[in-house]
Amino acid sequence: MGKVAEGYHIYENSGDVCGIKGGEGGKTEGGFGSAKEGRDVNTFTVIKSHENHHAIIDQHGEILGYRFRIKPELLKTLDETTAALPSAKVNARNRGDYPTRHYSVWRDYSKTPYESAEYQKELPASKEWCDKNEKLFENLSEALRMISPMTYIRYRGVQPYLQALNMQPLCGVWFGVAINQVVTGSTSTHLDFGDWGYNCVVPWGEYNGGGLVLWQLEMIVELEPSDAFFFMGSLIVYNVGEIEGVRNSIDLFCHKNVLSWKDMCDEERRGEKLN
Repeated sequence: MGKVAEGYHIYENSGDVCGIKGGEGGKTEGGFGSAKEGRDVNTFTVIKSHENHHAIIDQHGEILGYRFRIKPELLKTLDETTAALPSAKVNARNRGDYPTRHYSVWRDYSKTPYESAEYQKELPASKEWCDKNEKLFENLSEALRMISPMTYIRYRGVQPYLQALNMQPLCGVWFGVAINQVVTGSTSTHLDFGDWGYNCVVPWGEYNGGGLVLWQLEMIVELEPSDAFFFMGSLIVYNVGEIEGVRNSIDLFCHKNVLSWKDMCDEERRGEKLN
């Protein structure tokens, strides 16, 4: 591993992203198999929240997780704008019983991308929320560019194709966001199997606990208000631990089927299949 900048806390995990890609995980609580088998969450390493940056890196130098702080004023705007949104239904399904909504550009069961039904239904409030949090999304996008330039470029490459459809990514370089409100207790185990690259989680509220449990890594990452955390949600099985109080969060994501649509557009334009 190369020299680490002063002030950055690096944890080198003995696992690796290639091993995670090998098939640990699944779509439902009962389908996670070896990701949870034989693992006791009470023995997991706890990564305490801290003002310093913190990277989780595997033995090949791959960044599996990255935590840093955002400016308080950005979190204040996020809190105020989210509180002003229309009431959301408790429709988190296997994630837990709490209000959640998705504002996104995605391509589920469609040949071309489209804006999510919740985003369209809640216009103009949904667009105003995205616009008012633009500085936050720009800040997080720039952080992604610094820790994973190739992921940033991959995400950014979709933008001109969406613009041709009179759309754009809704949250900086990320195509969409899950907005989770009034989360208490703990959440069920989850894998974002439809995503690609790095999810970004930003929590806020009045709470204690609520650490992010990363099962294959046998870690719990503490996330306090003003913390932001990048992690590979499509590869790492996770859940939010027991919460005392009320926790809200956003989870930024990019669906891989939008990226594959961009690749198909490239193939049609060039008249040849991409490697």
